[in-house]
Amino acid sequence: MKDIRDKSIVRHVDVVALNFIRDTGKFAFRHHHLNGLRSHIMEMLAVEDIKKESRGVYVNGFRRFPIARPLRILRIFRKRFSGYEEIFEEVRRFQIVEHYLTATHLAMSEEFIVDYFLCEKRDLLLCGLQEYIGGECLDLWTAGNVDCLNHIAKKLADKAGVEGAAVIDKLRQNIEKSAGSFVGAIKKMIREANYIPDLAGRGNILVTFEGHLKLVDINNISYITSNGCVLVDEFNYPVCDKSIEVLMLIEQKMLKRSIKRNDPFYKDYLNPERLRQVEILAQQFHQAILK
Repeated sequence: MKDIRDKSIVRHVDVVALNFIRDTGKFAFRHHHLNGLRSHIMEMLAVEDIKKESRGVYVNGFRRFPIARPLRILRIFRKRFSGYEEIFEEVRRFQIVEHYLTATHLAMSEEFIVDYFLCEKRDLLLCGLQEYIGGECLDLWTAGNVDCLNHIAKKLADKAGVEGAAVIDKLRQNIEKSAGSFVGAIKKMIREANYIPDLAGRGNILVTFEGHLKLVDINNISYITSNGCVLVDEFNYPVCDKSIEVLMLIEQKMLKRSIKRNDPFYKDYLNPERLRQVEILAQQFHQAILK
């Protein structure tokens, strides 16, 4: 039997076969489309909702197929930990992010440590049970010069099946207000704790149907140093610098703020040589994961 941490894709049968999962038949686990490099991300759904999704339900004489909404998101960390202390340090970083972002800007999660048994071997495994957040992925790199707030508001309204100028305008206002609050919370975390979560990963930040920015991926939290070096994670991705770039893009494209090269907060990251180095590292990372 293959270690679940080494599998490229995890399915329902793999989850219910785990020694710490009790299969009651009430829930189904489905692979999430935004599976991460550091953890398996599984949707936890009610079996009854899955049946409605596949068989359909009659509404006013028409058969409809409602998409099953996850009850929770199960995260199974791929990382192998040397012991409890290393796991506690990982969880401590989650708690720092939770302290600054709170439920306002974070998909809340409960982490738990389990004894993982595989072929008579025992190991520690870190998992998380996270609230499910629906909405639109925030992608500011491909947004171009469009009115970012209006673009996101329209996409959210379309997904929710609502329309009208008043609805779009209200969503736009909510998104702008939430973006300002989000930037403020992240900057405060950086100034006071010297930590920044991964803001750059695809789908890491969602905009909810109410127009609130929420971070949903907390698997890659980096410590910021003041020595001017470009830090990379275990996959050689310049996560800190790219996350700072996202922060700048939110300020520029969503809040219409002008970022100057001598800005006290960003100036170290706007050095031309550093920007070139970060871009090279990012390209090398993307080429490596596509192999």
